[in-house]
Amino acid sequence: MSADAPATPKANNEHEELRVLYQACVSEIAAFKQQQWTVTNYAIAIYVAIVLVGKEFLGVSIANWQRIVLCALGVGACVGAWAVLHMLQSSIQVRRDRLDRVRSHFSKAFMAAWDQPKEADEVLLLLKTVLVAGLVLSAWLVSVEI
Repeated sequence: MSADAPATPKANNEHEELRVLYQACVSEIAAFKQQQWTVTNYAIAIYVAIVLVGKEFLGVSIANWQRIVLCALGVGACVGAWAVLHMLQSSIQVRRDRLDRVRSHFSKAFMAAWDQPKEADEVLLLLKTVLVAGLVLSAWLVSVEI
């Protein structure tokens, strides 16, 4: 078949399916990344609530068992958020793998233009660091008597 020959309906249909799959994967990755930020923000909000409960509602005469409960709540929030971040990252990786398979059907010119080394995903490391730092800070604020 020459380069000027019209594409068959089957080829057009396959091209359209690949385009739709590509767009769906890209939008899902963006949504999952946004959810990672949202999960981290909620964890920070929980840390703030723990400190406020410890300092404002329970007062300076907070009992040790109350400090332990508040710190345990912080640890629970951190562990839960960490697990959700990993589930979302796993979903992102599935979509990235799917995109790689879709791209393999694209033209050689596209692949040559696309071919570049992948950058490390440092955003996940940043979000995990924020989770741990927030936990440590909130536990310290609950533990010290001001």
